[in-house]
Amino acid sequence: LETLATTLGSRFERSYGTVGSVKLIVDRDTRRSKGFAFVEMPETSEASNAIKQLNGVEYAGRPMVVKEALPEINSINLIDKEKGFSAMENPFSLSIKF
Repeated sequence: LETLATTLGSRFERSYGTVGSVKLIVDRDTRRSKGFAFVEMPETSEASNAIKQLNGVEYAGRPMVVKEALPEINSINLIDKEKGFSAMENPFSLSIKF
């Protein structure tokens, strides 16, 4: 699984810019990939380009669905929005299904 995450991150970084992190989603019982990952990229323009260029491209034998990951809505996010600031600087996060 580490190899898959590394390969995915390398593919993004090689062609589209700096990758902050790759989080591969795995099944807790089998420890196998669920075919879903999150890639964080600090530069919005690079992330937007990656979405445009990689959405629909084949990876691991399947077409990828690459789009902006939406933040989970919780009470902390709502409080932060009301105050007009964010608790931390978040990189642009991409949701990838393969």
